[in-house]
Amino acid sequence: MMNKTGFTLVELLAVIVVLTLIGLISTPIILNVIANSRESAFAAGVSGMRDAIKDDYSNRDFDTNGNYVYENGVLYWEKDGKKESVAFAGSLDQNAVGVGYVDGLGNVRVAVYTSNYCGVIGTAGSSRVDVQPAKNIAKQACLDKAK
Repeated sequence: MMNKTGFTLVELLAVIVVLTLIGLISTPIILNVIANSRESAFAAGVSGMRDAIKDDYSNRDFDTNGNYVYENGVLYWEKDGKKESVAFAGSLDQNAVGVGYVDGLGNVRVAVYTSNYCGVIGTAGSSRVDVQPAKNIAKQACLDKAK
């Protein structure tokens, strides 16, 4: 008698089918987790920008005559055509553009636009970052939301 060991073709095909199903089910879930992480990181960056503006505003003795601008990876306070960099611990895309405004009551409104997202915080007194996909809104419309 001959002793045969190994798997049959049917058994190997069954394993391949099961692994394919697992891959088909898990891939969208993993991609969704990655997308949510990127959006959360963006929102944290916008929130950090607002916090940096609040701190800088109080250090400037509550001067509301200037505006805040984020460009080329740097947050600036801009007044009378002069720019001063502002310490910003957050992280945003180097290609992001943003604006920040402080009203007479010290309320900070910030809008940031990247190739992927538009984020706005501080409108109507909200402390939550409203994030939209950039494909749904034009850059200037996004930045105008902070005014």
